[in-house]
Amino acid sequence: MKIPDEKIINVGVIGCGFGWFHIEAISDYPDHSVRVKTICDQSSEKLAMVKGWLGSKADGVVFTQNSREIMDDPDIDVVCISLPHHLHLPFVKEAAAAGKNIMLDKPMARNESEAAEIVEAVNNAGIQAMVAFNFRYHPQYQAMQQAIASGRIGKVLLSQSRHYQRFYPAENSNWRNRESIGGGAIMGSGVHNIDFMRFCLGDPEEVYACAVNDYKRLDAEAGASVIFRYASGTVVNFFCNWCKSSTAVDAARKFGEWEFFGDNGELRLHEDGVLRICRLDNSAEELICDSTSQFLRQWEHFADCLRSGKTPLTNMEESFKTQHLIAKVYESMRSGRPEKV
Repeated sequence: MKIPDEKIINVGVIGCGFGWFHIEAISDYPDHSVRVKTICDQSSEKLAMVKGWLGSKADGVVFTQNSREIMDDPDIDVVCISLPHHLHLPFVKEAAAAGKNIMLDKPMARNESEAAEIVEAVNNAGIQAMVAFNFRYHPQYQAMQQAIASGRIGKVLLSQSRHYQRFYPAENSNWRNRESIGGGAIMGSGVHNIDFMRFCLGDPEEVYACAVNDYKRLDAEAGASVIFRYASGTVVNFFCNWCKSSTAVDAARKFGEWEFFGDNGELRLHEDGVLRICRLDNSAEELICDSTSQFLRQWEHFADCLRSGKTPLTNMEESFKTQHLIAKVYESMRSGRPEKV
């Protein structure tokens, strides 16, 4: 059911970890047509911290440790689920059963089977739902995708992406636990890069992945090198690294550090955060992008879909394809050989 243009879209956010990015974005919503009505977390300390961060914007917001207050509230239009991966499926089912539209943090689930159950629950409930693959809503990332789609660098021959992160969470963190996360560096962070690769180039034909472990950090892969091969001949190399020790800010985490090399030029986003197209004749151009928050843009997109009835860009069926590709990455890690997608 479409939400009328004149109605404020009320959001209930469950989880104050990464959920803060959603809370902050909605709190800065330009025309206040989307607002956070309720914030839930099992930790009273986190709730108090978020309330303090919001300052005067916390006025009128309900803070609770009981998620049923969100599910049972008839005024809540959207449930934003920002929880550890092992909780995605049960909370999606609960929200769908309550008839709530859903914004779900990435990845969809710990594995392909759980993701399929999420798709089924959403479809059976007849609600709108999307996965928060925020790279697709980042102004520079959108500019990259549009430049590739419009042929500005010709056919993409080769692409490379890196993600660096100093990963060393507290001993009791669920991020250390494969059972909770469904994997390690690839499932925890690399899913963003892999989804964005699909956004730009579509689905590959084959994947080959090698991984390394560092058990003082976590009990799953701490890093991986992944090669994707396309039917067109395009090759993508992705280096996902949670083994970093330095505390220095790394551009490969902040900007994803993407490079696309085409037969008519190259498109690069590097450590200075500038997006450039360069060509063989030594000409170059910078692509100027606005500075709107990627998190705000994804909420603006979802709000538009809720009011217009359009299907979200990162809807559940589209996001399931990323989950399937991630499953093939892990299959290749286990088999030690390339796997067909």
